[in-house]
Amino acid sequence: MKGEIDKAMEYNNLMQPLLVHPVTELFSWLPKFYYVPLDDLERERKARGTVIRKSSFRLPGESYFLWGQAVYLISQLLISGCLTPMDLDPLGRCSACNRGRAAISHGGSVLGERPMNVTIQVVLISESTRLQQILATYGVPTQTPRQVEPIQIWPPDQLVRVGKFMGCSQNLGLTGRPQRPVGQLGCSRFYRISGLTVLCYPLLFEAQDFYLLHDMQVVIDEVKTDFKFLSDWWRLPGRPTFCFLIKEDMVKVSGFDQLLRFLIGMKNGTVHGTRIVLGRAQVEAK
Repeated sequence: MKGEIDKAMEYNNLMQPLLVHPVTELFSWLPKFYYVPLDDLERERKARGTVIRKSSFRLPGESYFLWGQAVYLISQLLISGCLTPMDLDPLGRCSACNRGRAAISHGGSVLGERPMNVTIQVVLISESTRLQQILATYGVPTQTPRQVEPIQIWPPDQLVRVGKFMGCSQNLGLTGRPQRPVGQLGCSRFYRISGLTVLCYPLLFEAQDFYLLHDMQVVIDEVKTDFKFLSDWWRLPGRPTFCFLIKEDMVKVSGFDQLLRFLIGMKNGTVHGTRIVLGRAQVEAK
């Protein structure tokens, strides 16, 4: 993960003699431990290192060391190039920690560090064609969910339901991703799910949080906060994509003029010090 290839190869070569090949298995396994047989214990105490160690596979009833085997397989996939560190750390959290340690060692501030030149792509989605026409009269171009097809616009709870199947395995007793809400980082990227291209709008616009949409100033402040969060913590390649879902009910509340000024103001390219760019979903998904 740190790019120390020579050190990784050194430890990989040291580990190879420790692998065993059970007769019932097709591949080599990493034992949980090696031990000195009880009959040879005294001889080992008199001359350490003279007794041949035996692997944990020789003990009756000792289960396979699945955790160690999983780490070993991941290391082999990394060495062979079948996996990259980005595959294991898609959010770049390990990289962020390493940069934080480097900042500390150089007397820098971890909290002040932020990725350079992060521009947020904003896709404006109107809930209906009627709403799209209303916004167009004010010079705010939007798209409807039908117009962005084949891209699908999903609510965050639907992404949660799909996510529970990720990593699910009855044989291994794994239940998949816990059914907890998807955060702003998870809602700011395109997904490929069973051949579909999916973009998820933030939890702010979810129907169950509809009461927030009665106060446009709250909505605007939340969007600004989300923009700032993405600008500070986005670590994935490319730009984050923010799906701004404009609902029919937003037009009916008294603060619609505030929302309208905010949407028009986004054309300037900055919102509260954060760089943004308005675009179409089909273009941003490429």
